[in-house]
Amino acid sequence: MNRSTRVAFRRTMVSVSVALVAAYCAVCPGAHGQASRPSGGGAADSKAAAADASKRTDGPLASSSQMDPRLAKALRTAGYKYEEMKEGVAKLFFNLTDGRSHQVFVASKTQKVGPYETRKIWATAMKSQELLDKQLANKLLMENDKQPFGAWELVKWPDGYRVLFVVVVPAELPPDHLRTVIQVVLGKADTMEKDLTGEDRF
Repeated sequence: MNRSTRVAFRRTMVSVSVALVAAYCAVCPGAHGQASRPSGGGAADSKAAAADASKRTDGPLASSSQMDPRLAKALRTAGYKYEEMKEGVAKLFFNLTDGRSHQVFVASKTQKVGPYETRKIWATAMKSQELLDKQLANKLLMENDKQPFGAWELVKWPDGYRVLFVVVVPAELPPDHLRTVIQVVLGKADTMEKDLTGEDRF
């Protein structure tokens, strides 16, 4: 990839990230900046904006840093403390304004398709020992249709299955856009966890 192509690609990825954030803010304007207390179903995700991330010490730490330096810099610039997990995954722990808490994970490893390089941001909403029943699976599929970006996924885990809310973003997402996407993932996952289980495990 020559220099002009790299520059054009970088501009395209920044434009994509801006479009993603703008799309979400247009649908949920309260999700960025100061959040207000949710007053109904559609506003529930806005609590994430008032979340406060703090570093945790539990969980498997990497023996030496494997994190993508671009991700580490973006997280620090966005004002987040994080715990580095295996394979350089960043784990962020949030205390929410309603007394609940939740964890969000940001992948260090990226995926490349042609000139595009992306990474995943996700959070867990529930765990199940078995595959989801039809009613719950259909609920999550219908929820996906409402998302300006991101999707609910069912992922096989060593201890069963997990329902994750996942957003795929440009690998070099600017810090302010990264912060907004993390807040979106946080709000979606915690709201769904509360809706589906009434618990506060993740």
